[in-house]
Amino acid sequence: MSSELAETLEKVLIPNNGDWGLVGVELDSQHEDVVVRLEYLKETVKVSGQEYTIYDYRRERSWRHLDLWQYKTLIVARVPRYKVGREVKTLAVPWADGHERLSWMLEKKP
Repeated sequence: MSSELAETLEKVLIPNNGDWGLVGVELDSQHEDVVVRLEYLKETVKVSGQEYTIYDYRRERSWRHLDLWQYKTLIVARVPRYKVGREVKTLAVPWADGHERLSWMLEKKP
């Protein structure tokens, strides 16, 4: 994939704060799906001004996003977790509200 195309997809699909990067786009013409794979790029997470070491990553999960033409679009990523005291917390992703399976762009009302 060209760097221009990757940059355009990142701008259009991902409300990105620089912590996430596009690692792949898979197109399934038969089922009319586009899968956008993201990866967390940093070695630490920053939450409410505090920086934490990454404890581990959750299993891969997907979020439904706005369709690209007739293609159903999914964002797929493994989300980092971090420890606060004895509690393990999952980093909030910039494209969805907590525990949602849809991106906020899909939920947005006109």
